[in-house]
Amino acid sequence: MRRNMENEDGIDSNTLLHGSPLGKTYRADIQVGILGVACLCGPGMWNAIISIGGGTDPQVASISTSLLYVCFAVTSLLAPVAVNIMGPARSLFLGSLGYPCFVGALLLYRTHALAAPVIVAGAINGIAAGILWTAQGQIMMGYPSAQQKARFMALFWCVFNSGAVIGGLITLATNYHSHQKQASVPTYVAFIAVMLTGSALTLALAPPHKVRRSDGAPVQLEKPPNLREELRGMGEAVRHPKLLLLAPLFLYANWFYTYEFDSFNGALFNVRTQGLCNAFFWGSQMAASVALAASLDDARASARRRALRACAFVALFGAATWAAALKVHVMFGLDRGASATSASRLDFLDSGGGFFFPLLVYMCFGAGDALVQCWAYWVMSQLDDDITVLSRYAGVYGSIKSAGSGIAWALEGFGVSPSTQLAINIALFTIAMPLAGYVASTVGQVRFTQLPPARDDEGADLSTPTTPIEEQGAVRQPS
Repeated sequence: MRRNMENEDGIDSNTLLHGSPLGKTYRADIQVGILGVACLCGPGMWNAIISIGGGTDPQVASISTSLLYVCFAVTSLLAPVAVNIMGPARSLFLGSLGYPCFVGALLLYRTHALAAPVIVAGAINGIAAGILWTAQGQIMMGYPSAQQKARFMALFWCVFNSGAVIGGLITLATNYHSHQKQASVPTYVAFIAVMLTGSALTLALAPPHKVRRSDGAPVQLEKPPNLREELRGMGEAVRHPKLLLLAPLFLYANWFYTYEFDSFNGALFNVRTQGLCNAFFWGSQMAASVALAASLDDARASARRRALRACAFVALFGAATWAAALKVHVMFGLDRGASATSASRLDFLDSGGGFFFPLLVYMCFGAGDALVQCWAYWVMSQLDDDITVLSRYAGVYGSIKSAGSGIAWALEGFGVSPSTQLAINIALFTIAMPLAGYVASTVGQVRFTQLPPARDDEGADLSTPTTPIEEQGAVRQPS
């Protein structure tokens, strides 16, 4: 008897997974890969240009970036409504357009010293980013099966951050013979071209109802939501007790960028060395996400044990990194402006071995970023399996995270010293990790109902080996 599951178009899961070349693109891992490449081209390249300061006046950069993150924070609370109604592909396309808009404004500043377009583009980019990252979170947390969530997150993180690695190498190559602080015009043009390519790629994503996980099970999707249901659901997500406990970690998760990019990387290195350091920074994120995934998807341990073990490692690694950063901060006198001029900045060709320890610390910053964010995504993905609900969690995460980043950039704009920024980062980290540890101790307490497996024409089970039912990704039972 034929028992394959069918989607709403009447196509069975076996056909989707094995029956046609087009059907293979509906696999969850392929969809996450496409998402990663699209984000590589957009936010990945944006990270690369921002991490060298963007080439604008510091005050203009601080105002624009603060406005960007304020808009990002507000939009993220409403974006799940739009994403769940429009679908992830159209949401990602719309959200991706904000990034080339922003880099185009930076180019105008570079060539004509126009500050207003940079500030306006910051707001536009913030609104767009709220939509994009909510859709991204929905796919990354909702498409994998329970036993592969961390692996898929690492896949996305590696593909996505390879864009910033490439961007750092582009910065190095286009400014190799320059000792100036600003990136060259060809750098901006190259970034815009790549970003627009990423926007087009988002349209290749399949609708959620056609996507199948590796075991043949469909992505869990409730009936299409209406506006009232979405607003009610978003209200419930904002008040979710575990998300509230994770709020300090969410706040910390982007707060540190201001210190790392401007007070550390921007102050210590000249622009070509910044490009090299950024390649290592984002490359370290890739390596850290893979290492964390191996631990979080270890089927030999319970979900609770994996969550606690990973949380402890994140805490210890972060503490060691901030201790080393404090040493570099004092050693190079960052509050005294010891590297305020281009001539005094470290250069990987001219500084001997003097830049290696700061580079190592900067790489640890990157690894720590990936550890915190991937762990947070994984824990949120354990709270529910419905992608409409997970998009709301992604919206709450994005809102708090971007609010933290916006506040940090605003503090820099108001002249807050690098030492104060460093102290705030350490304090936030110290507050966040014990609360995160408590949430980790509750992972695995929510039960999920196992979905029926996909079967071939002879009735054979096509699903992969699964973990106990408490760790299955399926229909959530009321708790």
